[in-house]
Order: sequence, then C-alpha cells, then structure tokens
Amino acid sequence: MANEWQIERNAEIEGSWVNVLKMVFICSKIALIASLLTLAIILRIKKKGTFDGASFMIFVDICIMVGLIFFEFGQKFIFAFFIMILVSNYVNFMCFTLMLRNLPTPEGKFLKDKTRWYFIGMHVLYAACIGMSFTKTLGPFCKSDMLYPPVLSMAQCLFILNAITHIVFHKKDYWL
Repeated sequence: MANEWQIERNAEIEGSWVNVLKMVFICSKIALIASLLTLAIILRIKKKGTFDGASFMIFVDICIMVGLIFFEFGQKFIFAFFIMILVSNYVNFMCFTLMLRNLPTPEGKFLKDKTRWYFIGMHVLYAACIGMSFTKTLGPFCKSDMLYPPVLSMAQCLFILNAITHIVFHKKDYWL
C-alpha cells in the first residue's frame, strides 16, 4: 500500500511534461510497430494465401501492444501486466520456433534435429515461469519489501535468452 508521500509524488510525476512526452513517445512507437506488423500480416496473407499460425501470432503481438497502452492509461494490475509480457515473449519465441522448424528444404530436418533440445528447454523454462507465478513469494505481486516480482525478471531473462540464441544461431549461419 502506498503512503501519502508516494501518492503525492506519483500525482506530480503523472502531470509533468516529461511524463506527457514519454506517453507520446510510447504511443508513437507502438503505433509504428503495430502498423509494420499489420503490413507483415497483409504481405504474409498475400504470399501464403491464408491467415496462418504465424499471422495469428503477429496479430496477438499487436493486441498485446495495444493492451499495454490501455494498461498504461488505466488501472494497473501487475498480474495482467505479467500475463501480457509473458504471452508476448512466448509468441516471439514461437515465431522463432516456426521459422526454424518448418523450413521447406532438405536442411530443415537437420536444423530441426540440431535445435530440438533448445526448444524443449525453453518450453520447460516457460512452464516453470508460469508455475512460479502461482507462488506467493515469486508470483506477480508487489509487496512493500519487493516492488518488482521475480517472475517478471524471469520472463525478461527468457526473452533475453531467446534473443541471444537467435543471434548465435544467425552468426553460425544456422549450421547450414
């Protein structure tokens, strides 16, 4: 629970020009990214002729970004924020999975075999993060002695691990 000083300080920050500038920047960035992702969906539908799983995942990412805007302007629920972040990270991971595991070339099977344990491990880590979210000490709850929940840190670590892995795979030319 916030004390009087924290409530007053928060009111000062929310009305400042820096906060307004931050909100304009965030909304502009999300609008640009959502527009580019929408274009990606349109181009993918034109290429594939159908709204497939990858298009759906991109659409989910757009919805999450728009949800984050509503979250920023409305009531803030840390559990909802955690769910949006984790789902967004998982969708990005699944897009990476689809990209690597569904190559329509002879190398596709080799790449699928080479990356199997990485993808299994990541699924286990995402499941562990979800499991931790139901515990009182690690879950997405703010407390007076711990403002940033450990599961949000875990979700961020999973995103970073996936990004680093993507870079390493790319630098190794995906072993092809």
